[in-house]
Amino acid sequence: MDPSSKKNIIHGTSVSENGETTLCENRMLRQKIEDGSNGTLCIYDDSIIFSPPLYCQRYVKVMEMIISVSKGVFTKVVDIGCAGLKFFRYLKNVPGIQEILLLDKDFHILKDNEYRIKPLPADFLILRKLPLNVKAVCGDGRKYDPLLSETQVVTMIELIEHMPLSELPDLIKCVFKDIRPKLVIITTPNADFNKFIPGYIPGSFRHFDHKFEWTAAQFYQWCQGILQDNSDYSLETFGCGLGPENTYCTQMAVFLRSTSRQEDLFSCILKDDMTSDTFCHRLVVGDKCFETSGDGDEWQGKLQLWEESFSSDEYEDTEAKDQERWFTDAQSSSLDKTDYDDSDNIKTTVHLNEDWG
Repeated sequence: MDPSSKKNIIHGTSVSENGETTLCENRMLRQKIEDGSNGTLCIYDDSIIFSPPLYCQRYVKVMEMIISVSKGVFTKVVDIGCAGLKFFRYLKNVPGIQEILLLDKDFHILKDNEYRIKPLPADFLILRKLPLNVKAVCGDGRKYDPLLSETQVVTMIELIEHMPLSELPDLIKCVFKDIRPKLVIITTPNADFNKFIPGYIPGSFRHFDHKFEWTAAQFYQWCQGILQDNSDYSLETFGCGLGPENTYCTQMAVFLRSTSRQEDLFSCILKDDMTSDTFCHRLVVGDKCFETSGDGDEWQGKLQLWEESFSSDEYEDTEAKDQERWFTDAQSSSLDKTDYDDSDNIKTTVHLNEDWG
C-alpha cells in the first residue's frame, strides 16, 4: 500500500492523497455477520467493512422510522447537525414532507455541499404531489428560533458525541421544551462495539472530534433522564450495524410525544387539503436566520406571488420575467447575496443575521 495512504478502520477502505478510495484487498476474513436485509459486516485482521456503508444504514433506518410513525401526516422535519447534507436525499422521499430544515454550525460545510439539495433534472420531469421547501441554515442547535416552529420531526444523527457534555442540556431543552416535535430520533456510536474494531485501543474514540462515546447502558440512562423532564414523551431504543454478540455499532433512541385524538384528526384534515401538483423547490443556504421588517414585508409578499406563479400550471413567460424582476430587486437591498439561474428556476440565497448562533 502507498505510504501516503491512510486507512479507515471502520469501513476498511484506503484513501490516497488524490482522494481516490479503494477497498482493502488480500486480507483474511475473520468473521462475517448478516443482518437480514439491512446489511452485512465483514471483520478482517486490520479493518471492518459494513455493506452498505454504516452511514447509509443509519439514514435508511431513520427514514423508515419517520415513515412508520408519520404515516404521511408529518410535514416538517429539522435535521440538527446535518453537516454534509447527505441525509436530505432520504428525507425528501418521506411521504407527506413539505418542509425540510437542515441546521449546522459550520457555514463552510453547508456552502460546500449545497449542491446536494438542488433539484435533479428528474425532479422537473416527475412532479411532486406536494411542494417541498428546503432550507440549509447555519446556526446553533441549542438556541430556539422561529424557523424551528411547527416542526413535527427532529433528527440528530451522530451529533451529540461531537458536543461537550456541558452543552447537551441546552440542546435537549431547545428540542423537547421549545420545539416540542412529535418525534425525536437520536443516534450515537455504541462504545460496546469498539472492542470488535481491529487495533482498537481501550479508552480511545472512533473519531478525533468525539467528546465521548457511551455504552448502551450509559445512553439508555441519559435518555431516561430526558423522559423524567419530559413526561409526555415515550422512548424506544434500536440499533444499526449488527456486530458480534448481537452488539450494534450505532445505537438509536426514538422519542414519541403523545398527542390528543383531536390534534391527530386535524393533521389528517390539513394533509387532505393539500393535493395540488407543483415543482416548487426553494433552496436557502443561510449563515444566520433572516427576519423581514418594514420593506421586508412587501418583499415577502412579492416572493410569495413569485412562488405561486412558479407552481401554477398556467405559467407564462411574461409573468415569470416580472416576478423574476421583483425577486431580484427586493433581494438587492435585503440580502448579501442572491444567485438566480434561469435554466432551472432555482433560487439560492445567503441569509445573514447576528441574532441566531
